Amino acid sequence: MFQLATHISTVCNDESLKTTEGLDECYNVCEDNLCCFADDKELNCVKNHGEKCVVYAACDNMVHGEYAPQPEDADFQTYNSPDYAEKPTTFYEELEEKCDAYAATGSDECAVLCSERMCCFTSDVKENCYNAHPMECDDYTPCAVLVEFDGDSIDDAS
Repeated sequence: MFQLATHISTVCNDESLKTTEGLDECYNVCEDNLCCFADDKELNCVKNHGEKCVVYAACDNMVHGEYAPQPEDADFQTYNSPDYAEKPTTFYEELEEKCDAYAATGSDECAVLCSERMCCFTSDVKENCYNAHPMECDDYTPCAVLVEFDGDSIDDAS
């Protein structure tokens, strides 16, 4: 565990986070453990993952450090609007249906329904809103069909 913690400290140090590549590498190492640093008590997992959170301590630099997304950043506010209200069950059923259809036919109805939460799927650490709204992003999981991995980044599939 010490070796992993040392690696994370190197990957997520302030110098590394100054570059896009460094931010991406830190995010890739930390993404499954960012709940350790969530400010919201309901989302924070440190009680359940205590030792693991200690190993990933350097990931906090991405969440609360100098290069963390700032609430006053216009894009951050747009993507992480506190006005998000849970949609009715029928919305999620339609979302799944339209995104399944997108996978089969390329219909753009999925993109229209997903536009509100595409920030959940971006690989850009400063634009990604998953950490701020994991439950909403999980609700929009069918939208992942709209992005494809090209080896370097996630881009719109259209």
